Amino acid sequence: MIAVLVLAGFFVLVLFFIVLFVVIAKFKVVEQPGSSSSPAPADWRGPEGSAAAGRWNGEILGTGAGGMIGSTLSSTFGVFEVQSGTMTFTPDGASAPDWRAACHTLVVARRGFMSLNGADVSITWPTGPGTWQTASCNVSRERINRMMGNDFKDLRERGYASEFVSCLAANGARVQA
Repeated sequence: MIAVLVLAGFFVLVLFFIVLFVVIAKFKVVEQPGSSSSPAPADWRGPEGSAAAGRWNGEILGTGAGGMIGSTLSSTFGVFEVQSGTMTFTPDGASAPDWRAACHTLVVARRGFMSLNGADVSITWPTGPGTWQTASCNVSRERINRMMGNDFKDLRERGYASEFVSCLAANGARVQA
């Protein structure tokens, strides 16, 4: 009987350490480079290291049903760069920015915690007199997951989104509540 109690105590102790290891591994923040074709955003600063410049990995949610529910299947991944009053987006694998916009023409908004499509930021820009286009996106200093979610990483990415919006605002973008 005592041997069974000792053996059960040993298994409980081993199980405790396994759970502890898994919890620590989940909460550990590991800065990763963006994509294989782009420099590590966490190490990049603008001219003279200004805080009003930066680079973030980005996911622009696709339009249509997939983008409306937050699916990554129709998303475009790349790097957002903000510097000297200009924001650019360079898709993964591209050698030059796909689009560029003066920050003062942008309207940015942080999405709420319970946004319907899971996007942290919306960016709106003019496309002509009286017409606007909006993109829902996620930004991160870490690699953005494409196939599987990670709730702990998603919480950190909300902080990166606030940083991104603040940087755009410092470069002239209008922040919408």
